[in-house]
Amino acid sequence: HSGSRRRPRATVRGRETPRASETRVFGAFGALGGVAAASAIRARARALALTGRTGRGTTVAFTRVEADATVIRAVAADAASRLARDVDADRARDVFASGTLLDGVLANHTARACRVVCAPKPSAVIRAFRDDIAPTSSRFFSSVAALLGSSGQANYAAANGAIDFIARARRRAGSDDVAVQYGPWCDVGMATRREATMRRLAGMGIGGVRPARGARALETCFARAVVCVAAFDLKALALSAR
Repeated sequence: HSGSRRRPRATVRGRETPRASETRVFGAFGALGGVAAASAIRARARALALTGRTGRGTTVAFTRVEADATVIRAVAADAASRLARDVDADRARDVFASGTLLDGVLANHTARACRVVCAPKPSAVIRAFRDDIAPTSSRFFSSVAALLGSSGQANYAAANGAIDFIARARRRAGSDDVAVQYGPWCDVGMATRREATMRRLAGMGIGGVRPARGARALETCFARAVVCVAAFDLKALALSAR
């Protein structure tokens, strides 16, 4: 565990090894951050920097992963902080999995509500890449809310729409960035905290994405900058749109 700006050499199975090019996962200590971190390990990332506000969480439980495959370190840093941006200048990929909700009807939305929801999304991405040599490959956890909208979540839909725009702009500049517009997840993620939300989405024809299937999108090379990964019942979705 390291919370300093120094870059010590990593130790794996008792031997000292040079720091490999790192994959950074922002928001790594939430449930979806754990999905992203596990995906990076399956993709054989040589070094993994897990960053989040607490510096600890469920994603540290990778006991079945071969220790000589990935150097894992946790850093207590918000995605928008300078410390998070300085985790390692030599990195292979950034994965942005942070997110927060502050729902309300549009008439009651305030500038503060928009700032809170945008902070871990477009604001964090912009700050992470500012004055920094960005990797040629980034993955963004976007939301189907940016595609279809979501009741009471105009700020969240806008924040994810901005993420999609950033992915498209960076793709045009030569990266292979992908923003994945995820639907609600099964068992993990913010939507599962509210049973009424999951019922409402199911009634609209939007089911839950299984973590194993959702993770595959992070490991896939896409021709497009923005893709949607969701469990749609197209008939129910069409009926709800009438």
